[in-house]
Amino acid sequence: MFVVEHPFASDFFFRSLEKLQARVLRGAAVEEFNVANRNLNLVSEKEFVEYYRKIPEPLYCNSENGLSRVASLLPDAPFVRFAELFKNKAKFRQAVAPLYPNFAFREVDLAELQTLRYEDLPRRFVVKPSVGFLSVGVRFVESAEDWERVRAEILRESAAFADGKSADFPREVVDLTRYLIEETVDGEELAVDAYFAVDGTPVVLDVLRHPFASSTDVRDRIYTTSKKFVRRLLPTLETTLAQIGATVANALDTPFDVAFPFHAEFRVAADGSLVPIEVNPGRFAGWHTTELAFYAYGVDVYETLTRGLRPDWNRILADAETDDVVSYFAIFETPPALAGAAANADAAFDYDALAREFSTLFELRRIDWRRRPLAAIAFAQTSEPQELERVLALDVERFVQR
Repeated sequence: MFVVEHPFASDFFFRSLEKLQARVLRGAAVEEFNVANRNLNLVSEKEFVEYYRKIPEPLYCNSENGLSRVASLLPDAPFVRFAELFKNKAKFRQAVAPLYPNFAFREVDLAELQTLRYEDLPRRFVVKPSVGFLSVGVRFVESAEDWERVRAEILRESAAFADGKSADFPREVVDLTRYLIEETVDGEELAVDAYFAVDGTPVVLDVLRHPFASSTDVRDRIYTTSKKFVRRLLPTLETTLAQIGATVANALDTPFDVAFPFHAEFRVAADGSLVPIEVNPGRFAGWHTTELAFYAYGVDVYETLTRGLRPDWNRILADAETDDVVSYFAIFETPPALAGAAANADAAFDYDALAREFSTLFELRRIDWRRRPLAAIAFAQTSEPQELERVLALDVERFVQR
C-alpha cells in the first residue's frame, strides 16, 4: 500500500501504481497531483487500516511527509515503531551501538549546544538534526573556529525554524531543536535502496556512490551507480544490513510485520567495513530519485517491493563489458537568486541549457522552484569521469534567466 504526499511525485511512480493496481491512500496530496485521469486503486483511511490488519502488504511513503499520517492511522503497528526509531538518528545510533562500540556520538539540545566546547568533542565531527532530511542542517567541523561558526549558524536556523520562517518540511521530517554530534568516518560514501523482508532478510534494489566536491561538501548533488561498484559492495552490504535489521528488531523486541522499505547511507571504513550514517524509513531515495534503478538496471523498485521480488543481480552484473558505464542522477537546488516571491516574478530557469550539460540524458524533471527547494532532477549516463566532475561543480546560478 502506498501513501502519497508532497512535495513531489513522478509520472514513473504513478504509472507503476496504475500497472500494479496497488492500494493508494486517498488524501489531499493525491488529488493535488492531478490524478483524476489515472486509474489508481484509491482506498479510504478506514479501508487502509482494515487492509493493513488483514493482509501483510508492504507500506511505502513516497515522501517522509507521509510517515506522520501512517503513524496517526496505525499508532501501534510494528511498521511505525521501526520507522520512528530509524527516523530519529540519535535513537538509531544508540540501537546499533553494539555493532559499532568504538563509534563516538552524543545527542544535545540547543541549550547544551550553546555551552559545548570544541575541546570536549571529537577532533573532527559532523553535527546534524536528530530528525532531518536532504542534508538540511548538516555541517562538518574540523577546528575550534569551525565550531564557533557552525554553532552560531545552527542557533540562527533554529530560531527561524521556531518562528515558522523555515517551512520547507514539517517538524516530523526536519526538527531543528535537537542535534546529533558524531565522529566523522573517512572513506567513500554510498547509499542503498532496499527493503527488509518479513523474516528480516535485506533485499537490495540499488547501490549508489555519493561523490562530493570537497571534504566539507554536504550536498546531495550527484549519486552514481555502475555494475563494477555494485559488484564490489553488494556482499558486504547485504551482510551489514542483515546485522542492522536484526539488531534494531532486537532493540524494539519486535519482528517486522510487513516488508519494510528504506534508504540507507554508509561510509566505507579503511578496513572495508560499512559504518551507517543514517537509515531513512518507509521510502527509497528522496524526490523519486530511486527510479535511477530502472534507467541503470531495469529494476522498477515499486513493483519489486510490492510483489516481494528480488533483482537478479547475478544476471544484471554478468556483462563486464559495460562496467565503466556510470548511470547517475543529479539534483539541482533552487538558485539563491530565485529565492523569494519578488525575485521570482520575472525570472525563469533555463532547462534547455541544463539539458545540454549531459552526454546521455534519460530524463530531466522540472520541479516547481517557486514553491520547492529544488529546480530540477536529471537522470543521465556517461563513461567519462570528467562529466561527473563538471556536473558536480555546476553553479545553478548559470541557469537563471531574467
